[in-house]
Amino acid sequence: MMENKLKKSKGFTLIELLIAMSIISLIVMAFFTVWNSTIRLSAKNEKDIKSLNIAQSEVENIRNQIKEQIDSTTKSITVNAYQTSSNSYMNDSITIGTEKEYKKKIEGDSNLYTVKLIVKKDPIKDSSNKETSNFIYNINVKVQSNNQNLSKKIIELETEVFGK
Repeated sequence: MMENKLKKSKGFTLIELLIAMSIISLIVMAFFTVWNSTIRLSAKNEKDIKSLNIAQSEVENIRNQIKEQIDSTTKSITVNAYQTSSNSYMNDSITIGTEKEYKKKIEGDSNLYTVKLIVKKDPIKDSSNKETSNFIYNINVKVQSNNQNLSKKIIELETEVFGK
């Protein structure tokens, strides 16, 4: 009687358990692969957003200088560049019409960002093709994170500002 009960009892065989564990482990591995990719993509996007914020800040800084301080005789503008040697910011000037490369750092972020800035000044001509006392300033800013493992994208902003 006991032998009949043992033969009739249902359970999982070793092969069934191994197959089930293999399927579960594949599902778990797929989940963690997607999770890891999501975390890396999120970090990359965060660096790209920080690069964009730096570019927008630089454009706004230059735009404010053009609107408030620059006249037709001004030959340079001021940028706030991060000095790695002293771990601090210092004012630096850029000659209008030339490209300037400098570093920026965001508070709370250990990464440095490379900024390439060029400001060009073109006179505005009137209907008779004579130059007026007004100018169009073309501002081009490119920002890239120095950590190439996270993002290789170069953020570029370009705008034109009316000035005197």
